[in-house]
Amino acid sequence: SLSEITNLRLLSGKYSKIISFTVNNMNVLDCGALISAHNVCLRVGNMCASWIHNRLGIEGSIRLSVGPWNTKQEAETVVQIIKNIVK
Repeated sequence: SLSEITNLRLLSGKYSKIISFTVNNMNVLDCGALISAHNVCLRVGNMCASWIHNRLGIEGSIRLSVGPWNTKQEAETVVQIIKNIVK
């Protein structure tokens, strides 16, 4: 569902458990703060991988991790939160 959001650049593969992305024209720290304000745990920045961010031409990224403890409803809620922030 994240790949369908306009202005969102998905950096990880379609079936990845760790989802990295950026939002066009939005600082990753600002976007991360807005998402985390909805009680969503995530990481933001270069995550000790500045070399790959430099190679991609970006300052940092936003990273969500999905695990067996997450429900489908939680995933759908996160997608809706991100859609509302990006629009």
